Amino acid sequence: MNENAMTSANTVYSTQEKLLLLSEQLRKTGQKLKVAESFTGGGLASRIVSVAGASNYFFEGLVCYSPLSKTQRLGVSAEIIEKYGVVSAEVAEAMVAGLLKSGNCDIAVATTGNAGPDSDASGLGVCYLAIGTPSFTHTVRKQYTGDRGMITEQAIQDCIGMLYNNIIMRN
Repeated sequence: MNENAMTSANTVYSTQEKLLLLSEQLRKTGQKLKVAESFTGGGLASRIVSVAGASNYFFEGLVCYSPLSKTQRLGVSAEIIEKYGVVSAEVAEAMVAGLLKSGNCDIAVATTGNAGPDSDASGLGVCYLAIGTPSFTHTVRKQYTGDRGMITEQAIQDCIGMLYNNIIMRN
């Protein structure tokens, strides 16, 4: 780990500060980022492009809300969706794999989850967030509380945190 990363490990950054650091690092390395969002509905992409210079590293963001969209746009197999459900680690990982496979992408992030309110209480707030590169994929299950906006916002912030941890802290 380099000296900057060690200093960063002991510092608490806001979500906006993390985005600025990510922007700087991605511009420096020339890496390209893609996102595929389901329940966050483009909120993560919107936050990423709120930083000036995002066009240097942000290739695209897709909102694949329906199961059919995930299948047609990202190549998520209908069998995975049927077997594990659309809100699952397997679907989040397949979404990341689809982004990476389509090219022009070094880092991919995907979200799938249930922000409610139209669900049974046991599934409300359950989300899977995945990040991947050609050499690794990391998926986390989250259980958020609150209303639809709160659940979505928490997921967006956690995705930015995952990007920060996997791009800044690993370099």
